[in-house]
Amino acid sequence: MTNAEHLDRLRQGVKEWNQWREKNPNVQLDWFQADLSDLKLNGANLCEIDLSGGDLMGADLMEADLRAANLRGANLALANLRSANLGAANLGAANLSFANLSEANLSGATLNYANLSGASLRRARMLDTNFESAILTGACIEDWHINSATNLKDVVCEHAYLKENLQERRPYGGSFQPGEFTQRFQKFLETVDLFFVDSVDWKAFLSSFQDLQSEYGDENLAVQGIERKAQSSFEIRLAVPPEADKAEIEKVAYERYEINLKQIESQYKKQLRLQGAHLDDIQSILKVERDERTRLSKVVEKMAEGQETPKYDLREAQFAGGFAETVQGDQIGGTINNYGSNTEDITRLIAALRDQAQTFPTDQKDDANDALDILERDLAEEQPDQDRIGRRLKKLVAIATTLTIGATAFTADLAQLADVLNVPLSQIEQVQPEQLPPSN
Repeated sequence: MTNAEHLDRLRQGVKEWNQWREKNPNVQLDWFQADLSDLKLNGANLCEIDLSGGDLMGADLMEADLRAANLRGANLALANLRSANLGAANLGAANLSFANLSEANLSGATLNYANLSGASLRRARMLDTNFESAILTGACIEDWHINSATNLKDVVCEHAYLKENLQERRPYGGSFQPGEFTQRFQKFLETVDLFFVDSVDWKAFLSSFQDLQSEYGDENLAVQGIERKAQSSFEIRLAVPPEADKAEIEKVAYERYEINLKQIESQYKKQLRLQGAHLDDIQSILKVERDERTRLSKVVEKMAEGQETPKYDLREAQFAGGFAETVQGDQIGGTINNYGSNTEDITRLIAALRDQAQTFPTDQKDDANDALDILERDLAEEQPDQDRIGRRLKKLVAIATTLTIGATAFTADLAQLADVLNVPLSQIEQVQPEQLPPSN
């Protein structure tokens, strides 16, 4: 039987075709440049068939078996491949624009130079899949399953969607820079998992993480994600190279965290003693201060609210470049992504402002803490309002103008925070207390 006759058999119906293939599993089918456009082929057994250069535009291939099929250079634009099995298939340079690949199995498949613009990859399985130089602009990647062997090298992607129906665009505005998509979504090979049972002192963690980066190199250490395990327990995953000594990094990370935590509290105790506080008062204030620093996590928690169950981990570059943005639920990695490489500086400066506010007279301390709480909530918005953030900073500056002691360092950190947040100093400086916006 010729290839043309085989094609005619397929066009007569999927049921008869599958029965014939079951009886003739060893027949090699070469359908190079075959025209299967707009055909209803859902559930068809097309495994190991050569369809390279073929026209399958608009074809219904839902739940079709295309394992190890050769679809290189094929036109699958607008095709329905929902739940299709494309394991180990060759889709290099194929046109899959606006194709529905949701819940499809693409594990082990080759999609180098493929055009997946506007395609739906929702809940698709792509372990060990090669996307090198593929086009993913406008694709939906909601809950896609990738692993460390998924190759996203040189992927071209101006923007993508984290939810179907063009919802949750990333980036929110503009386009990814060349290579940015790969940096955001390419997974590292190994992780070191740190567990904190009784909450995390974020200031101490940031300091210890900077110590680790100094020792092991920025390029070798990244925060892969932060996950709330219980009410006050967290898991922080550090991405490391496969050759790294994970046990040693874990040991050093915990040691540095404890050292920095003790140093922070020691410095604060000394500061309180100089101000005449008694031991019982110091212990109470330390607990409040620890709670305040722990509350920095609310900035990242708010970003994770309402997301669904995690399906995969995303491992961006360095922590200094921001937490990895995730498509996960309980993850709180991906925090203030709107500020990119300034995320760490923002967190550090807010912590410093809270530290300094503890030395203020009671009224100013309360006002400063309330203003910082509101500022953190504003920063956690999906699209922070720069005018509103400017007003929060303006209020903090005004609080500082009422102080006789301690205003210099506080104002200096505010100016630095304004610069990091790209708020012009002219919007917040030279403000008098009577110009404050209402606290409510």
